Amino acid sequence: MSKLGRLLGQAINERESIRTEQVRRDLISNEFILVQYRVKLVKTYFKLDYRAINNAFILGHSTNGILGTAAGNVLGTAVMGSWVTVEEDNSTEKVTNSCLNELAKWFNGESASIPTHVGIGTDSSSYSESQTDLGSEVQSRAEVSVDTSSSKTIQYEAVFTDVSQSDVTEVGLFTASSGGIMYFRKVHSSIDMSIANQYRYTFKLEVADASPGYTVVVDEGLNVIRDWIGTGSGTPPSHTEWNDATSTPTSSHTASTWDSGGSNEQRNAFAAQSRTRNIVTFETLLTTSQLNGVDVAKSGNFNASTNGTLFGEVRYGLIEKNNLFQVYEIDKYIFTNV
Repeated sequence: MSKLGRLLGQAINERESIRTEQVRRDLISNEFILVQYRVKLVKTYFKLDYRAINNAFILGHSTNGILGTAAGNVLGTAVMGSWVTVEEDNSTEKVTNSCLNELAKWFNGESASIPTHVGIGTDSSSYSESQTDLGSEVQSRAEVSVDTSSSKTIQYEAVFTDVSQSDVTEVGLFTASSGGIMYFRKVHSSIDMSIANQYRYTFKLEVADASPGYTVVVDEGLNVIRDWIGTGSGTPPSHTEWNDATSTPTSSHTASTWDSGGSNEQRNAFAAQSRTRNIVTFETLLTTSQLNGVDVAKSGNFNASTNGTLFGEVRYGLIEKNNLFQVYEIDKYIFTNV
């Protein structure tokens, strides 16, 4: 124990010596701003319904795929039956941890994948956010259609046609036609699928701000996140801007309104960025020569050097900036499902 204590003491002394030496060599003081943002992604809606195809022509269908036969003699969906609900659920459920990691990858500028297919299975064991696949997948996956027209909401819809499968009890949202990453799994009422029907799955995922205190991820930024999850388009943050506005951060702020009341600003590119699983960290430096004589009160993250989209903003106690110190800001975005 005494040897361990000596080693720890030596390590602490060495670290303190390095820190002191750096301050003496640079003769520059540092003020640190540590900011935490939280972005929540959850499932908010699920529906499974079906309809009879009757004698509608469906290209490639095993019985209705030949135009002119008794089973497929009508073009279009007019002759199909009405949709009948099997199960509908408006409760909030967690997306998978793998989903959050993919979102964080994109936010950090890494290659990442979005949902493109829905798969079905016959396992009815309980869902957990740690799962990475269906319990017992069957049949081929169906492609999704995506709707991102509602604020902060992504709707996925997939239709299974020409499927004969008994006891279907689970469904998953995936990033590929096979394999891939599962964003969400739902266990539902057992249903026997028949080639005489179409089966439609509908999911809604919602992105929301869950940040503490005077930090906010604004709707404008959340909708860019929505667009990437839904369509793969969207540019993540790349810059931090500081200004002397004192307005309270709010979800309705945009790149053009968040600094209302301020008259001085400085926007700099990130000096460094990194990711650990579902957490992304941005580091930015306000140098000794910038915003001198200004009472800095707010900062925000943007995806362009000018204008662009505002993601997160924070207000803090006034920093009376001068050329004797630099400001080092560390912005941490945590992607969560709770």
